[in-house]
Amino acid sequence: MLRFALCLAALLLTASPPLACRKAPNKPAAAAGSPGTSPQAGEDPVAPAGRGQDPAADDAPSALPSARKDGDLYWEVIAPHFDRVSVYDGAQVFQREWSKTPEPARHLLTAHWVVMEISNGGFLQLFSTAAGLLVPEAILGLRALGLEENARMLEQAAAVLGKTYPRERKQRERRLEAYRRRSGQENPFAELDAQFFEVLRKQPGGFDGVAARYAQAGNPPGSH
Repeated sequence: MLRFALCLAALLLTASPPLACRKAPNKPAAAAGSPGTSPQAGEDPVAPAGRGQDPAADDAPSALPSARKDGDLYWEVIAPHFDRVSVYDGAQVFQREWSKTPEPARHLLTAHWVVMEISNGGFLQLFSTAAGLLVPEAILGLRALGLEENARMLEQAAAVLGKTYPRERKQRERRLEAYRRRSGQENPFAELDAQFFEVLRKQPGGFDGVAARYAQAGNPPGSH
């Protein structure tokens, strides 16, 4: 129900549903879940869709390049690196592979991951799943795409987990539980979740539009 509400909110606040809220393909075997369903407790959500179109469209004639969807445009940059820069093999592997990835692809990949997770279950889900290990790199990614306000929100949310961000998932879960007890709220990030998508709504085409323009430019609009 939480995932449905967040995706509905994202749909209302952006020009089109974020790539994260669309039907996803098969995911790496290291994570559980099935396309189109909310993850069970302790599971990761389905890996993000590579293209922002209905799978049935695969049998249709190819569209003209100018008609390609924004999700397709930026996914083409991420796709060659997505499996290699894995969030399922621990922080050390992720950081090593991320550092070897060309700058535009690394920033698109991490920004894509956090928007997917927040779309599916808010900041609470982001920090609770395997993808939570890439938050420091995702802050850089959002800034590189010119999404400074979203980067600041991610920093604000991550700060509750400690001065040094915990890459280890179990450590994040312990700190999240402690924060929830202190706040007395089931989801202490609910307001920030809504603000995150309110900011994206202001961008032409929402996140997909921002990411597509960045991918087409080949260079980040923000400074590094």
